[in-house]
Amino acid sequence: MCDLIDQAWARDGAASAGGGTVRIEAESASATTGASEQNGTVWNLWSNGDLSATFTFAQAGEYQLSVRAWGTQAPPDPVRMQWLLDGIVVASLDVPATTPTVYTQPVRVDSPGQKRFTVRFTNDTYDPATFTVRNLLLDWMEARSPAPTSVATQRHLRVCEPATTGEEACARQMVESLANRAWRRPAKPDEVAELMSVYTLVRESGDGFELAAKFALRSVLLSPHFLFQVVETEAPGTGKSELSARELARCRPRSRTTHGP
Repeated sequence: MCDLIDQAWARDGAASAGGGTVRIEAESASATTGASEQNGTVWNLWSNGDLSATFTFAQAGEYQLSVRAWGTQAPPDPVRMQWLLDGIVVASLDVPATTPTVYTQPVRVDSPGQKRFTVRFTNDTYDPATFTVRNLLLDWMEARSPAPTSVATQRHLRVCEPATTGEEACARQMVESLANRAWRRPAKPDEVAELMSVYTLVRESGDGFELAAKFALRSVLLSPHFLFQVVETEAPGTGKSELSARELARCRPRSRTTHGP
């Protein structure tokens, strides 16, 4: 049942890799040419060719792609490389460095999912008269996802914006809104306060807004008020309960609806 909160959060754009970085070592990637060097820690593209790895992009947005690279140079031109995502060139860079250097470019990713990140060496040369060679050496490839953005915080269950409302106030709105719907009645102030104590406990343990709000929302669905139809009125001296119009409406079988109340 708690998976419902995670699914709703994911549909509202929460990025599981938001602010995260994924790095793949060059020797673990797929290559069309070259070989590993320096005790297997570096890949040498000694002729024109590709080094590729599959990255999972959790959301659309602007990512920082980085490659640690350098080259054996053959003047007058520096080593040159292209970066491709799923076969489309997204950057062309000169690599004048002769020692390990990190090259970074912002790249717009239009849709989430797995994509092939390729580094392509494009200007190999060899002069047998002078024994001059031009090679591209690679240490790793990296993708840094966007920081947690408004995609995740604009639409938290379509209630509020933590950045403007305030995190605790926004969490309270989210919890109260879900409780009102899930319990089929307005949540009482003390009930909301009890649910918010879960949020406070998670925050005090050092975790962030996202996780604390999720746990508080899960508490709504774990409450007996959601799991059972609680009848709160009783006719004096009869031991019997007389259903109000609201309570009668709440007794509608849940099997007859495919969405929340």
